[in-house]
Amino acid sequence: IDGDTPHSQRDEIASECQIILTNPDTLHAAILPNWNKKPSYQSLLSRLKTIVIDEAHVYEGAFGAHVSMVLARLKRVCRVASSPSNTAVEFSDVSQCKITLKSQKAQSIPLFIACSATMIHPEQHFRLLCPIAEDEEVKVLTSEEDGSACAPKHFFVWNPPILDVNGNSTGSVFLPKQPKNTATDSTSTTTMEEIQCPPDLGEEMNE
Repeated sequence: IDGDTPHSQRDEIASECQIILTNPDTLHAAILPNWNKKPSYQSLLSRLKTIVIDEAHVYEGAFGAHVSMVLARLKRVCRVASSPSNTAVEFSDVSQCKITLKSQKAQSIPLFIACSATMIHPEQHFRLLCPIAEDEEVKVLTSEEDGSACAPKHFFVWNPPILDVNGNSTGSVFLPKQPKNTATDSTSTTTMEEIQCPPDLGEEMNE
């Protein structure tokens, strides 16, 4: 659900889907302000279990502070939307929504998960971004503790042969040895005997 999602499809997405992709702007401008007006949004927030924040390292500075407040509001609305006093409310336009709101025994408190591969201080950043108490435990998982499915990897090292000027293989991975040039360049090779000094400078050098 984002700004490009047609309004005619949002109720069905919020009511039927188990995994919903959205962004802080849509939460702030569409979902949270209308949670008590649209049965589908209330149902979504009342049964929300997990909130995953991808690329969490980009939420820093002023932008990160704004997103942090949106997440705090999201958690608060989830708790209110899942309270028995709200989940037992009957709506007049239930026919437009394919859900039946049922009272829950406990209020919904979603679990926050942040994903990033470029964080220096992950726990500190997570606590600043997500609305969690100081005494709540934060578990940081490194790449060594990754439990996601992964296919076996095979590494191949290939050292192709060198090609000649015509693009044909030389059959070797080494450059051909260049013959040593024994000829000397008379224009660039000089000897001490060829260096002519002024007479007075030569005398000083001899002394």
